[in-house]
Amino acid sequence: MAQHSSDCLLVLVAVVACSCLAADACIVGDLGLAPTLDITTAPSDCCYGSWAGVVEGHAFNIDTDSAGVVLYAQTDVYWVQPYAASPWTAIDCPDGHFRNSTRGGHHYCAVLAKNTWSPPATMGYLPPIGGPILAVCCVPEGPRTFEFSGYTWQAKQSGGIAIDSGPNCWSDSDTNVWVDERGRLHLRLTYSGERWYCPEVFTEQYLGYGCYEFEVEGPIDQLDPNVVFAGFVYADLEHEIDLEFSRWGVPGDPNAQYVVQPWEIAGNRHRFLLSPTEPRSHHKFCWHLDSVRFESYQGAIDEGGRQLQSWLYTGASNPRPTAARMRFNMWLLGGRPPSNGQEAEVVVSKFRFTAEHATPVSPTTLGKIKDVRR
Repeated sequence: MAQHSSDCLLVLVAVVACSCLAADACIVGDLGLAPTLDITTAPSDCCYGSWAGVVEGHAFNIDTDSAGVVLYAQTDVYWVQPYAASPWTAIDCPDGHFRNSTRGGHHYCAVLAKNTWSPPATMGYLPPIGGPILAVCCVPEGPRTFEFSGYTWQAKQSGGIAIDSGPNCWSDSDTNVWVDERGRLHLRLTYSGERWYCPEVFTEQYLGYGCYEFEVEGPIDQLDPNVVFAGFVYADLEHEIDLEFSRWGVPGDPNAQYVVQPWEIAGNRHRFLLSPTEPRSHHKFCWHLDSVRFESYQGAIDEGGRQLQSWLYTGASNPRPTAARMRFNMWLLGGRPPSNGQEAEVVVSKFRFTAEHATPVSPTTLGKIKDVRR
């Protein structure tokens, strides 16, 4: 069992006040201060699906009669611990200590929440702080973050296991994801230790109706047939809009498509041949209440350029605003290596989002792992 000194929140407490309200409830800390949470002990990265040990820590500045802790172990998704039928971990009085058993994972997380929250059995992403969610803490610390085009982004990693899309192994290493001195985002598909590693990044901020634009440098029309590059909005399988570049394993097929998921429904996908005459292109989709309009152009975002393709979607699958984030990824179809055996890289030089209007976001609508089958 590994000991962790969590940097999630630094709490200096000389005396923990306890004012008992009932036999099984009390105030821990000071309700005039923001609730805080730390993890002091957790297992090592191990044994997914099998019992690994315990997670323990402390919660402060809460009333134990109205709040509790829910533990999650992350593998492909976040799995509630120890059981879906009994997700809550009690907070002791007077010291705020909590402790419970967990199965293995590569991250162990605690969510401090009001008891009005209904903890999901699995989550694609941890909930944001706000509403019933009072604090969140993970060990090792959460995913790698970085700044790009005025937004904070997170990089996906799967702890060396293959998960969807693909399935593939996902890496947040700076050999797979980095921002250069010119402020451009690099996504690189790499091979190391007899495995291929794929990059994916997503905004920390939830976005909704509006126009999403991104500029790409490099010949995305010449990607290996087994490689997929995508810019997309994703919350879960019912809330997803994709702009994807791939031949989907068939060398002679069109190399780009606009999609409103589910892609299998007739009229939800528009495939085309992208043939830019210069290495820079820009692409956008404008998500409205009653439609999604896709466009692709030659050249940089701020320079106009010849329109290469457009498509207006007005079907019934247009998603409603929810916990949607902008994402970029690069991955291998079916987890198969590139047919040319070569690593690949795409450079996103700019991203821009223009909100149509304020969008209500439900922080309890949490993402599922994306499953793409072509």
